[in-house]
Amino acid sequence: MSEQVMTRRALSAKTIALGLLERDGIAGIWQLHLDATAIYRDRHRGAAESLIEIADAAVESMMAASSGSGLVVAVTQAAEPAMIAARE
Repeated sequence: MSEQVMTRRALSAKTIALGLLERDGIAGIWQLHLDATAIYRDRHRGAAESLIEIADAAVESMMAASSGSGLVVAVTQAAEPAMIAARE
């Protein structure tokens, strides 16, 4: 993929992630991981990777906004096993 396409894709993921955070907060990120896991199990790897990309963008945005708040780090670490499972 070209760099321009990757940049657009990253911007799209971040835009969706910011909307998700505004609407659902941390619960929205967790739900994306659960959905990605279920979709991956149904052999829709590309769709699962897209959901994980959006969830990762949401986590990055949340961490940047909170300047490394202990809560954000704890939530991210707690969600890590689900993230790894969804990627495998």
